[in-house]
Amino acid sequence: MQVCMALPSASAAIVARCGILHAHLLSRDKQAARTRSNRPAPAAGLLDTNLPAPTPLSFAVKDPGNSGPLANSTVVTMNGYFGARPNKSFSTITDIYSGVTSNFEALVGEYKHRLSHHVSFDANYTWSHALDFGESNSTGASANAVFDVNNLKLEKGNSNQDVPNRLVIYTVGDSPWRLDGPLGYLLNDYEIAPSFQTQNGLPYSAGISTSASKLYT
Repeated sequence: MQVCMALPSASAAIVARCGILHAHLLSRDKQAARTRSNRPAPAAGLLDTNLPAPTPLSFAVKDPGNSGPLANSTVVTMNGYFGARPNKSFSTITDIYSGVTSNFEALVGEYKHRLSHHVSFDANYTWSHALDFGESNSTGASANAVFDVNNLKLEKGNSNQDVPNRLVIYTVGDSPWRLDGPLGYLLNDYEIAPSFQTQNGLPYSAGISTSASKLYT
């Protein structure tokens, strides 16, 4: 939905609202993953199905200055997977499928000044929120793309592409003069187009990517 209001001096104000709900039905690969295991089929795109039994792990956040996203002394519990794999003939056995559910909402406010007196200007601010169940951005197969294969509810959260706030300002100005003769080839049709943009950083999730021996040292 979009509302546009014309303003004096070749300008306009625009407010737009956008909402998208995206869901994939079960694919053959996803149904196969559900058949092989009592776990619910995940929504991410890559799942290692050759893992040993999980080992519960707890981590305490040490951040006295509270400079990070997690408060000091917060305890995070997750599963680690160590030891021999059930199928010793292979390392990772990866299921690849499409099954992500996502929800995106955005509100955009924009002020636009069309080209007048050799200058145009645009400023727009976007508020948005993207949620999903842990989609994979990989272009190829990886060992795993879920936080914990035995607790797939943990996948629901802010998307890897979630940018809550974004501001973009730009302007375009062209040379107001028009010269004839040889000087025109050198001095006509110049343009300057400065721009500025700022936004929130992308979210991240903590995880384990090491061996048990390194983990406990």
